[in-house]
Amino acid sequence: MRYRNNRMDSCLDVHWTSGRRNGGAGLAWAVVLGVVVLVSAGPALAQFKVQPMKIDLQVRPGRVATSVVQIQSLDPNETHTIDLSLVDLTQDEKTGAWQIIEPNSDFDRSTLASCKDALRLSHSTVTVGPLQTIPVKLMLRVPRSSRAFSCAGIVASIRPRTDGASNVASVLRFMVPVFMRIQDPNSKPILPTTQCFSHSVIPKYAIIATQSHI
Repeated sequence: MRYRNNRMDSCLDVHWTSGRRNGGAGLAWAVVLGVVVLVSAGPALAQFKVQPMKIDLQVRPGRVATSVVQIQSLDPNETHTIDLSLVDLTQDEKTGAWQIIEPNSDFDRSTLASCKDALRLSHSTVTVGPLQTIPVKLMLRVPRSSRAFSCAGIVASIRPRTDGASNVASVLRFMVPVFMRIQDPNSKPILPTTQCFSHSVIPKYAIIATQSHI
């Protein structure tokens, strides 16, 4: 199958209360277009943001690289809890849309060019006060046998309020793609496939998705 660089980078997924979703089992579709999310998520969009919108690490085998993700509250009144996790990524064969492979999915990960297992976050949960920004450290310990290019994602999701203060029917999630590029002239490059992203396809925006919690 031929890889095409003009594929779509985004799609929208809302996890309804019935538990049904569009697309394959265990895959959460991602969206780049903020205008679409505004219609779908409403006030939830203004609660927090994540920077940078992508992380591109150029490293050597056996080394350790670090980066920082900033979790910023946009809410001037309330305190929010943000859950952070690392996920594998893939692309849809027909549309090229970004997909998150959910942890409980039976998706075959054996063919993925993934760096998820080499990544560590300094925090899995952060609590941000009104308009507060909290840095979260990302560490990449590069295996000596790493492929020339691999990727993963950082998912930041706002935890639903349990005090009855919010009646929003969806949970906003940001997904920041992480790219690992090996700086080794003797490294064998991988061919672009639908199992990960070609080094020539670089996202310009953080990915946003909504997930129902009622």
